[in-house]
Amino acid sequence: MTSPYRFVGLDEDFIPDTVDGDLQVTGTIVAEQEIPQSFLDRVAATRNHQDASTFAQLTKGDDIERIHLARIPVAVVNNWRRQGFDIFEAIHDPNGAAIILAKLRAEDLTAFQTTSKSF
Repeated sequence: MTSPYRFVGLDEDFIPDTVDGDLQVTGTIVAEQEIPQSFLDRVAATRNHQDASTFAQLTKGDDIERIHLARIPVAVVNNWRRQGFDIFEAIHDPNGAAIILAKLRAEDLTAFQTTSKSF
């Protein structure tokens, strides 16, 4: 039986920079999330399995096993959203797989990819 992944502490803090006369506050959001090595090992194992398998092996009859693209931590998803990239919107794009994988590669976050295949 596989145990669930437990991410210890998704911490997001707001660090104020300035307060103007109307009490408008500007600042920075700092996010941290502990990613256990066991999570990265599981992602790597999934990537190795999917890379070694053919599409026909990964999709079995009517019981289709999904081909996973990535396992992206919440801290990364939240950071992308603040930057204007909505992963949930990208998922519904016809080229969503390619867009998400390109973003992971561009930000050197390929450790979260569960496939090396291109889409």
